[in-house]
Amino acid sequence: MTTLTAHCEKADTGYFGHLRIGSHMVFWSLAVFVTSTIHAILPFALEKASMDAAKKLASLVDTTFEHHK
Repeated sequence: MTTLTAHCEKADTGYFGHLRIGSHMVFWSLAVFVTSTIHAILPFALEKASMDAAKKLASLVDTTFEHHK
């Protein structure tokens, strides 16, 4: 195990699995940012969408960082 692969092995995923998970986190983070910003400006718009995106991101974080406990 090298320092370059230690994190991926600890997370029980390869490089591309790690990249996939990271990409999902970036996507949902951007979804939360965009929908929440629009909702902040127009309170009647995207209320459910921003909450759903935030819940999806929270769920992803909970399951992804399980290996850090």
